Amino acid sequence: MDSVRVSLLQPLHGRDRRQLEDNGFEPVAGAARCKRGPNDQLFDIEPGAERYLRREDGCRLFVHERKLAVTASLPRLLGLTNDRLHELSEADVVAALQAITRDLFPITTHKAQFGDREWAVAEIALALDRETDVQRVLRGYELSKWPRTLSAPQRWTGGLAWAGTDNRLTVYDKGLEMRSRGCSGAPDPGTVLRVERQWRGPETLARLAELLAPTGYRPERIRLVESCRNGVFAVSHYLDHRALHTALAYEIAQLDPPIEVFHTRRETIAGHMARCATFDAAMRATCDPKTYREYGKIKRLLERASVIPDSLLNICYGSPRRTVPGDLLGPS
Repeated sequence: MDSVRVSLLQPLHGRDRRQLEDNGFEPVAGAARCKRGPNDQLFDIEPGAERYLRREDGCRLFVHERKLAVTASLPRLLGLTNDRLHELSEADVVAALQAITRDLFPITTHKAQFGDREWAVAEIALALDRETDVQRVLRGYELSKWPRTLSAPQRWTGGLAWAGTDNRLTVYDKGLEMRSRGCSGAPDPGTVLRVERQWRGPETLARLAELLAPTGYRPERIRLVESCRNGVFAVSHYLDHRALHTALAYEIAQLDPPIEVFHTRRETIAGHMARCATFDAAMRATCDPKTYREYGKIKRLLERASVIPDSLLNICYGSPRRTVPGDLLGPS
């Protein structure tokens, strides 16, 4: 679990409010969280909220008249750089969640529980880092589709993003991203791939619940908290990384397979000759012998050097073919 957004349908208690400055929170203006609507209009999805920022770890607090919301990166909460996500144990994740809920707002949390209300997850991002040739993977997937969105991926120098309103899958160069933000200790650009899946909103979180339900690895079922507007996850006292990895693996498996990575028109033609005997025969019949031999040399080089990048699922989990939730990860 990389980052999370938790909310509580309860006004902030006065005594908890007075402790905000002692906990490092400063009021900030103009840091609205927005989403893009029709005709590229931007809408503030936290209208009327007081906004606070804790600069030491980037934790953000949104205070409404009748609701609280906290957004945080769990590794940063625990004093780690974001590329050390793999070091977090399940106990660390629970401790980080408690640090931004019950421990930060004890009185507000206590009053909410009297009204049968609990902190709930309104947005969650699961992520995984793997050492690989990042640009090779990006080239292989730049035309792939993902069924959660209708459009082709957005492409930039260091990554790809399949982005919808409530669903997002991103693959990018973690070292390049960290260096662009001036982070010390970043891995070398091009060597570490970050795969990140974000769920936000009630319908999308309900889909995550469906993915988690059949795994059977979790000692207690994550339940949904119903409100007048939506349903969101209650924060569990125990979070099973295996169940979350199964959900992430299932989402990665929905991507179209990668395409061959060719660099020239001649490589593209030779590559098609290598995988299609009919096309190879047509080239032999229509090309002069010298041209066909030249294409044959390129074809043999391509056959010896794999031009099809390994599947993203195989890079992450070593299971390129199994696509049933709960079956993507082998037995314990």
